[in-house]
Amino acid sequence: MINRFSFFVFFTLLSLIPTKAQIVVNGSLPQCPGETLRLILFNDYISFHERTFATTQLDGQGRFSISIDTNAPIIAIFDVALFREQWVLEPGKTYFLAAPVFRVDEQLNPRLSGQGIGFLPDSNDLLNPALLALNTDFSHFLDTSFVALYRRHNLKPLQAFNMYLGSTYLAKNPIVASSARYRLASLQLSLGSIKRKDALTQFRLDSIQYADFEYMQFWNEYFDHFLTSKDAKVSNLKLLALVNHTSSFLALSDSLRREPFLYNEELRNTVLLKALGELYFKPAFDETNILLLLQDAVKVLPNKWQQTIANGLLSKCKWLRRGTFPPALDGNDKDGNAYALSQAKGKLVFISFINSSCTACLSNLELLRSVYEDNKNDLEVLTIITDRDSLQAQNLANLLNYNWKVLFVRNNYQLLDDYKVYSYPLELVLDKQGAIWQYPARSLEEHLMPLLTNLPNKKPNRQGFQPIRKK
Repeated sequence: MINRFSFFVFFTLLSLIPTKAQIVVNGSLPQCPGETLRLILFNDYISFHERTFATTQLDGQGRFSISIDTNAPIIAIFDVALFREQWVLEPGKTYFLAAPVFRVDEQLNPRLSGQGIGFLPDSNDLLNPALLALNTDFSHFLDTSFVALYRRHNLKPLQAFNMYLGSTYLAKNPIVASSARYRLASLQLSLGSIKRKDALTQFRLDSIQYADFEYMQFWNEYFDHFLTSKDAKVSNLKLLALVNHTSSFLALSDSLRREPFLYNEELRNTVLLKALGELYFKPAFDETNILLLLQDAVKVLPNKWQQTIANGLLSKCKWLRRGTFPPALDGNDKDGNAYALSQAKGKLVFISFINSSCTACLSNLELLRSVYEDNKNDLEVLTIITDRDSLQAQNLANLLNYNWKVLFVRNNYQLLDDYKVYSYPLELVLDKQGAIWQYPARSLEEHLMPLLTNLPNKKPNRQGFQPIRKK
């Protein structure tokens, strides 16, 4: 009898667990045959650490297909050659995303231009067009009511807009309703029509909805730099001492128990995680101790979401920081020979990402010619040409005629993302153990030359680029 009851309870509980449903995304980018498409997801909505979920190569007609198993809606980022488009995908649905005019532009930096892929709406997808319409309504409202709201402190337009949102969006898809509600809440908070203390209870910020993107956007805004704000009871000096000298995450959290907004333990732990991610980049706070606190949080926090956030913050804090090891870097040099960064172990390494469209990229490298010749035994120089056009990249390498390794990126966009190559030139220095010494390295005289022991007595002069011509 006991066994039968146990099996009944087990299968009853099993039936309550949400089952995963497949999301299928088919698409067409006819002007990008052979390019690689990456599907990127956020680790969580506090660290916003990105992970590449899947990659696929577009076929000869530019078509692709990706499937995802999930039990909840996801925020998906589609990336082609660093051009991006964000889409909300719902479980159990099939999407067709097409961008017939999109093409990879060699001269355009996608991270600076703000240009996305430009997928056309899918006629079977009602969610994303509704979110786009909501964006348009908010933009129009702010454009037309800014003076009344922020200069005259007249809240009547906000009340009317609230009624409009209620009749237009709140009865629609729950994701659209959540987006409308929390974007309006951000406006109300900034205008003072809702007090901070009231917002904490009205929007249940102590009962954290980790998977709700719009809720978490509002949550992040509410607790942005909270522990260093006027709303926190802890003084900046005490906070500095606690963060720099406490080794236990739970002990640090417990010391904040008297904060009036952080009476709830789960809320306090999550706010503290967010705060550590912010304080890591402030010079006064001890980076090493913050990393130890985050590592401890992964071990001791019982909440799986909080563990995920701590892991995401660890990854973001350590990414390309001094003393950490850089992402893998390998490829073929201009002569077709394979090269890996591990081959340079035991030497200082100067890495530069350049592009043929960047005339400012060559000044430091010209200065390096004489420095490299005098320090070959201690210095490895690696120049990475990022031109997508292989012939153009090869011509640039031949024109420069450097004596060190020159690699081509071509279609390795993951490498550019790993090293955060958003503009040119991008340069960094690795120490003899292969760890990052300086990222970015904006000055050879400051960030590289003091590390070299065999510098000539005469300091090299900076000269403009003069191409080496064959005799």
